[in-house]
Amino acid sequence: MDHTYDKYMEQATKAKEIVVLLENELYHLRITLEGQPNNTNIHQEIRRKMLDLTITNNELEHCQSVIERRMSQIKKIDENKYY
Repeated sequence: MDHTYDKYMEQATKAKEIVVLLENELYHLRITLEGQPNNTNIHQEIRRKMLDLTITNNELEHCQSVIERRMSQIKKIDENKYY
């Protein structure tokens, strides 16, 4: 495999880890918000985490798209070897 493929694999793995962390942080913020529903700081932090989560999910989707395209190219090359 080439260096670019490895880079996207690493980024996808890292993005998955970050998604899990952000979801966990959001869960705890929402629990805290139940006890303090008018706390603007918690609302702002939830919005910030949601934005981070959206950005990270977009990065993950991009990495997965690049990886899938690369795997498709490899599959085509392998199929052409036998014809």
